[in-house]
Amino acid sequence: MDIFQHRENILPAEYPQFSKIVTDTHNSFWEVEHFKGYSKDIKDFKILLSPVEQEIASRCMLAISSVENQVKTFWVDIYKRLPKPEVANAVFTIGANEVTHQLAYQKLLDKLGLASKFEETLSLPVMAD
Repeated sequence: MDIFQHRENILPAEYPQFSKIVTDTHNSFWEVEHFKGYSKDIKDFKILLSPVEQEIASRCMLAISSVENQVKTFWVDIYKRLPKPEVANAVFTIGANEVTHQLAYQKLLDKLGLASKFEETLSLPVMAD
């Protein structure tokens, strides 16, 4: 077995432990449209946080959501180095989950009126590099 050696056939799987990653990721899956926490999060943000805390939370959410955009492609790159079908199943499943995370942050930021700050966030030196 050589995890770096390309293999097309799906069976026998050389690294069956990757199937647990797929199952666990599927079992933890949720959809942006069905997430009910937005209204509570928005209320907490607007009522419980001071202006300074709102700025800190905003910057964190903008940074995390921007990074999520890159994280999903990171998983594809792993498959390029470990080209096994069972690895592909795991990393593409995780990558799809990252899309959900990105969309959730995006939706929350939009509801908070912060969506226009995405470009500004990406121009910050710490984010640009």
